[in-house]
Amino acid sequence: MFQPKPHTIVHSIAQRALLKWWQDQRAGRVAPRRSEIDPHRLARHWNDIAVYEVVRQGRRPRYRFRCHGQGISLADGADYCGRYLDQALPPAMWARIGAAYDAILELKCPLYTVRPALDAKGTQVRFERLMLPFSSDGEQIGDVLTHIEMFCPAGRYERQRLFEASLVYRDYTVEAALVPAPARVAVRA
Repeated sequence: MFQPKPHTIVHSIAQRALLKWWQDQRAGRVAPRRSEIDPHRLARHWNDIAVYEVVRQGRRPRYRFRCHGQGISLADGADYCGRYLDQALPPAMWARIGAAYDAILELKCPLYTVRPALDAKGTQVRFERLMLPFSSDGEQIGDVLTHIEMFCPAGRYERQRLFEASLVYRDYTVEAALVPAPARVAVRA
């Protein structure tokens, strides 16, 4: 499902910046700590970010919204803070999206997906989703930061309740486990 791909497949400049920030915070560890998610530093991206706590109970982990950016809330038609992701999505959609969240726990690396959608007026929109894992113990993923970039080739689209309107499309056109850029080594002259 998620094949290793270079970080350069990410189209969004905002998501490339988030990916670089994540890698810098990681500093050689499996993943950065959740405490390193600084809303002030990420302020310009915060509207399109959701942070999920991984709750391990029973056979399959669940993902509880810690925060839900205003842009995502508008597209969802609701603010889901404190609720579980599987409660916010229809079962058919949850099966596919939940698999991506489960994969990030196993792979312990950023994931990137692209999915086509239609808004309420039938305008084509593209969802680009970057998922970044965070760990408190350096081993197990305990939180996932997700950034959603919505792009419309036509320019204008109806953002309100866009996720609900886009249920027609369930399959991703891109599913990638991102291989981060190699760390740069300072060269002294």
